[in-house]
Amino acid sequence: NQNDAEDRLKVVLAPYTFFSHIDDYLELPEFPEIVLQIDQSLYQDKIEKSLRKELQFEHVKIEGALPLLTKLKQLSLSPSLLDLKNITTKLDALDELLEIVQFPCIVCSTSNDVLKSLHTNYTSSCLFTGDSDGYKKYIDSTSDLMFMQLKSGKFGHSFTQTRTLIILDYTFDSDDLYQVLARVKRITSTEPCTIYHLHSGKIDKVMYKLAKERNLSIETVLKEYNQ
Repeated sequence: NQNDAEDRLKVVLAPYTFFSHIDDYLELPEFPEIVLQIDQSLYQDKIEKSLRKELQFEHVKIEGALPLLTKLKQLSLSPSLLDLKNITTKLDALDELLEIVQFPCIVCSTSNDVLKSLHTNYTSSCLFTGDSDGYKKYIDSTSDLMFMQLKSGKFGHSFTQTRTLIILDYTFDSDDLYQVLARVKRITSTEPCTIYHLHSGKIDKVMYKLAKERNLSIETVLKEYNQ
């Protein structure tokens, strides 16, 4: 309420820079984002068509919009999550990608079951699912490959040593994606990190589009998916 408060505030804040989002900081190295569209298997296509039209496939039955979208998301990642045959083109593509990308590398998913399975397959990796301290091995360079629950990216950690970030699927909250990106893209970043989005099936494409628009929700995904 003092008359000179504005002038005094300008003096106090002069040494600082304020920005609303990390992307506004122009001195950061380039962080390329690459979307890899992977064709679903014929088996996955068959299941998806049945779920959309009949709301069921074998023992899998759908009641409501959220269960439908959730199961379509699981189907895109791996039919084994629906207790169906483990035929998944996305995880096969991930295995190939991990042979050529730069390390240290983080692989993100919303499925703890998939993350635990991947961690078992890659014995030198570490696992961070939010309720574990597996990230410590990644930070101290004991492991250069970390499988991370996507929501763990909201915990405020800094993984700026990361050279590759691979995202397998998304939540229904746009902020979860941006928080994960912010773990590797920070003011202190000095080296670029390449970000891969693995898409298999229409559900991934729709959720990514809406997340980038910050308009991701169950309602918007369902509307966009049915168009």
